[in-house]
Amino acid sequence: MKILLVSTAYWPHPCGGSEHVYYLSKGLRSLGHDVTILTTNYPTLSHSCEPNEIPTIRVGRALMLTINQGTSPFSIGFEIPFKVRQILIQKNYDIIHMHSCYPLELGFWTLIFSHTTNVLTPHTVGFKRNIAFNIGSLLFRKYIKKIHGRIYVSNLARIWNEPYYPGDYRVIPNGVDTERFSLSVEPFARESDKFILLYVSRLDQKKGIWVLLEAFLKLKDTFPNLILYIVGKGPLLEKARQYVKENRLENRCTFFGYVPREDVPRFYRTCDIYIAPTLGGEAQGIVLLEAMACAAPVIASNIGGYDEVIEDGKTGLLFTPNSADDLATKITQLIKDNNLRKTLANNGHLQAQQYAWPKITKQIEDYYYYLIKKH
Repeated sequence: MKILLVSTAYWPHPCGGSEHVYYLSKGLRSLGHDVTILTTNYPTLSHSCEPNEIPTIRVGRALMLTINQGTSPFSIGFEIPFKVRQILIQKNYDIIHMHSCYPLELGFWTLIFSHTTNVLTPHTVGFKRNIAFNIGSLLFRKYIKKIHGRIYVSNLARIWNEPYYPGDYRVIPNGVDTERFSLSVEPFARESDKFILLYVSRLDQKKGIWVLLEAFLKLKDTFPNLILYIVGKGPLLEKARQYVKENRLENRCTFFGYVPREDVPRFYRTCDIYIAPTLGGEAQGIVLLEAMACAAPVIASNIGGYDEVIEDGKTGLLFTPNSADDLATKITQLIKDNNLRKTLANNGHLQAQQYAWPKITKQIEDYYYYLIKKH
């Protein structure tokens, strides 16, 4: 098959960006398909790290918008519709798989000019659709009907998006690279008497960094050997640093900022507990799968999407969203119960293997064939 994957949120691997699009394209190519990625340009993008094995076309430029208490890219440029139309004329794709489809956005222009089988995977949930969005949806409703199939990464994603994109669908979750995130990864050197909590995410309001910092502050005197690793950057980085300074936690909290891609699995293998305190708006939670694949015991917010990955008490612990008290309670429980930590780590690792990208890619390929045969 000739397949076009369309995603505004795609940076060249391994520089970061959309893990879903990268691994899906890689998996489809391993199955013998001709895959191209259509995305947009980023101001700080270095094309020298664009992967040679995945043909990538970039049109327009990315505008970062504040949505859902976080930031999301939106492709802009007067030339986009003309270039997209030309791209689709030059090559007859069997499948066009869009990873967003909002009015006047890159995926939507692709849908307008497409004359083949179209698939949509909406990754965003939880944000408020304003009047402009609803008006745009009404104006372009006839084009939405050109979507033949929908792939939702969770039941939450289906419930949230189905009213806007009704029709044939499959629930196929995000995958995880079980070779990159595995028990064979070498952990960092560490002091044996320390107990390490780990946060790996962007530092913005949505990701709940304040909940974790408040919980840590409650536990610092009870557990003097407890330390916190914070991996990632974001708009709240300096405020988080100031909070740590004001509460005299400098010797207990370490900010690592952005780390090399190859070091991320090593942090999971080094920590004693991985914490995901996100407040909401997650379709599934790839980061949970990454930690679980590395056998890191996980404590996560009990939010939609996360609760489809974590079975509370079996593959991880879930705590009340935005509750530093409940998070502190769950951390205390795992610190004191070594057997429970081992059980969560082992069960989580086994669960993550079910999300290995080769298995997920095969499910998506099967759905492509089904839609082509049907339409």
